[in-house]
Amino acid sequence: MSLHPNKTKKIRWKSISRRVTIWYSIFFVLLSALLMVGIYLVSDYYITQSAHNQLEAAVIDSVGDYAEGDFEANDNGVYLSRYTVSGQLIEGSVPIPLSSLFNHQTLAEASINGIRYLYYDYYDQDTKFWFRGILSAHQNDLIINNLLLIMMVSLPISLVLILGGGYWIIRRALAPIKTMSDTAQQIERDLDLSKRIFLAEGNSELHQLAKTFNSMLEKVQDSYDRERQFTGDVSHELRTPIAVIKSESEYIQGLEPLPKEAQEGLAVIERQTRQMTKLVTTLLEMARIDNQQSIDSQSLDLSPILAEQIDNYDIIAETQHKQLIKAIDHPLPMQGDSQLLKRLIDNLLANAVKFSQKRIWVTATKEKGTICLTISNDGPVIPADQLDKIWHRMYQLDNSRHTSSLGLGLSFVKKIAELHQATIKVTSQDDRTHFEVCFPSSS
Repeated sequence: MSLHPNKTKKIRWKSISRRVTIWYSIFFVLLSALLMVGIYLVSDYYITQSAHNQLEAAVIDSVGDYAEGDFEANDNGVYLSRYTVSGQLIEGSVPIPLSSLFNHQTLAEASINGIRYLYYDYYDQDTKFWFRGILSAHQNDLIINNLLLIMMVSLPISLVLILGGGYWIIRRALAPIKTMSDTAQQIERDLDLSKRIFLAEGNSELHQLAKTFNSMLEKVQDSYDRERQFTGDVSHELRTPIAVIKSESEYIQGLEPLPKEAQEGLAVIERQTRQMTKLVTTLLEMARIDNQQSIDSQSLDLSPILAEQIDNYDIIAETQHKQLIKAIDHPLPMQGDSQLLKRLIDNLLANAVKFSQKRIWVTATKEKGTICLTISNDGPVIPADQLDKIWHRMYQLDNSRHTSSLGLGLSFVKKIAELHQATIKVTSQDDRTHFEVCFPSSS
């Protein structure tokens, strides 16, 4: 049973947190940049326009002051001067040298030694004089530059705070998803449907999802328990009538010579009885092993166990004119249940001998703390779309590999491998089918 149809696609909640954080951070940076550009442009326009208005007002006021005999050379930072029509300075303050060419009611600017100045010319028709005002824009430029500097410094600082705080908030928000992911992985690893998702009290969408998930698990566990109980009960109930049928069949065969038709019928009954006995025995073993969450693990060497099973099947292979080729490392120390390991090897070897054409290969190696057992055969290739299905109970390939097999052996093998914390996989291509089981080594 698997809660993950595709094990290669695992839930990566941390990457979700990063992706969400990156996306909203990009949005924040773009929005902040647009906002800062807007603030900069508006501030620059407002400060510049204020300076223009101040300069123009000071020059026009100086014309009125002159008419009243109260001309001043400086008006709140604006340098004022009066010129003749020909451009000759009559009075006033001139902080920088400027052109003597005047333009009525025209605002212009000039830069001297890196300092920007604004000046405004006004011609008075009544007095026939030119009036000029000069205002340093240095202070205004400092304000704009400082504003730009503040924005350039505050943006990365704000970004760091937003990234850190946002990532922390998102991780907390997605913590229930991690809990659900961890629980699903534990169920997948331990095959324990009794596990549930435990979250703090709440009514959020994630809490509702967790409750739905727990409810689903309860139904799956109930269905699985009922199926397992049914299998065990039926298997127990069938053992007695099958034993009676077998006993009666053997008894009748021992009577006086029977007609040929009766002998053939009894042979069929005996053959089917053996098949049913094997099926019931396997079902009982499956029911028993399904109830196991762990094994009676002991230190052992896999090499002699493997050698014994290979010797048994070497004889069977020879009777079928097939060659069994082996390459076994010694020793192969590990922790496990010897009887279950014998059943695993027996099923894989029986499967290989049954479907091979001429050769069976058995290799067992130890590398980097792992013992890998590979059993291969040169029989018909298993279609790629059925490789995952062969582990299912009662599943049989509907092609040239089809035999009278019960379809339980490989599911039994997979369960034993899982109880030993081993990985098992099958590949089938180029007229070769490989079953590989890798166990943790004890040394």
